[in-house]
Order: sequence, then structure tokens, then C-alpha cells
Amino acid sequence: MHRRYAKQFGGKPRWGQKTPNNLYFVPQIRECFPDAQFICITRDGRDASAISLESAFGAGHIYMAAYSWDAAARFVEPFRESFGPTSWHDVSYEELVTNPEHTMHGVCNFLNEEFEPGMFNYYQTPTAIARGKQRDHALLARPITTEHMGIYKNLLSVRDQGIYASVAGETHKSLNYPLDIDPFEISNEDRALWIELDGRIRAARLDSPNGHIIFESYRDWLVDQREVRKKQGIWSDNDNPGEFPAGHRDEELIVGFRAWKKWKDHFSIKRHYSR
Repeated sequence: MHRRYAKQFGGKPRWGQKTPNNLYFVPQIRECFPDAQFICITRDGRDASAISLESAFGAGHIYMAAYSWDAAARFVEPFRESFGPTSWHDVSYEELVTNPEHTMHGVCNFLNEEFEPGMFNYYQTPTAIARGKQRDHALLARPITTEHMGIYKNLLSVRDQGIYASVAGETHKSLNYPLDIDPFEISNEDRALWIELDGRIRAARLDSPNGHIIFESYRDWLVDQREVRKKQGIWSDNDNPGEFPAGHRDEELIVGFRAWKKWKDHFSIKRHYSR
């Protein structure tokens, strides 16, 4: 698909893909594309969690926002050691927005590509302007800005920050980010409650204003089609390789669903398709 898209625009020699959850499939991507290069952008988890809570497709509770950030950061850690400097490159979000030209020179050196100032004009493209009309992607239609650095200070309460520190604090500090608040004690009862609240909110938010019910509907439809093909004898359970993340407790979110099937069914969330 990406090669066809590149060919459509003058036969571009390279293409990139930025789906965040691709980080969970780095080994498979590398197996399919041995020459692939990976750029990992790390951001202060408190800011990332605050933005997730504000998003129409993010977490529904600070506990799960912190958990998701921590899980992702922990998952990619081994790749920094096992991949060589020609395959893996780390970028700090804060450094990128405060010193974009210097950061992009480093990225271009990693990719063995020539730096061009025009790289910073993406916000002027038709794609960016169109996507920028969506609340969750508004910044795509604007120049690089530092205004979202430290945004957690306005969006996360002291209690939220304490919960974050308890869930993700060790990983947070290992990536050289300081903490303002000491970790809170979290009981098993609170943890169970917050996980359930997160699931309920994610599902209920799907068909709310700016929700992602259409995206989710198509993902659910694809799952249904697998069962249809199974009944037609096209495949069987014996054909299922059971590869990661099959069986993982976060499987649905890792593969890209916005909400858990359990809670979509519980609230009878109706599907909606675009024409």
C-alpha cells in the first residue's frame, strides 16, 4: 500500500509509517523489511497521559493513561540495546519542539538523507489542513510549537500526578524525566475500579461528539468477516498461529481498537459506517 502511494507521487524512493502501536510489532516489521529503520519519539509521560485523557480515542482514566505510556516505554527498551545505531534512533519530543532543526539534522543523518527546511512546512499541505480540522489532530495544521510541553500542569491534578508516579514513575525517571509528586499508594480495589471506569468511558465515548465510532465499526466488521470466512471453511482454528499479541491482556488495544469489546457490548454501542 505504501509503495503504491509513493509511486503515485512521483515514484518516491522511501516511505514511512507512524502508527504509534507499531512499536509493539517492531520484530515482525523488521522480519518483513530487514532494512527498516526505526525512529522512536519519547515524550514526558505526564504530558502524554494528559493528552490521552483529552483525546476522543485515548484513555478514560489517569491510571490507564499512565499504564499505557509505561507499557509502551518498557516494550521498546530492549530494542535500544539489540538494534544497532543504523537501525534505531531515539528522539526526544521536548528536544524536537524546542530545537527542531538540530533534531531533524540528527534524524536525516540517521536516515542518510539530506536535510531540507521544507520539512517544517508539512502543516501547509492539503492533508495536514484537512486533518487539522479534527479536534484530536488540530496541531497538524499549525507550525511546530512548544505550547504543549508541560501541559500536564494544567490538566492533571495533584492526585492524578501521584497516581501516574505510582504506575509509571520508575520508567519515567529512567528516561531522565523528573517527578514533581511522590507516588500515591494504590489499593487493589482502586486499581480494579479505575480499570473498569477506563473501559466504560472508552466505549461510551465512541459515538460521542468527535468520537471514532466509524473507525471502530470497520475494525469490528473486519473481525466479523474472519468468523464468516471461518464458517465458510476458508480457515480454521488450526490455521491460527497464535502470535503476539494473541492472548495478551491488552490485545485489543495493542491491535488498534479504541475500546474493549466487553464494554461495547455492555452498552450496546451501535456501529456506524460512512457512505
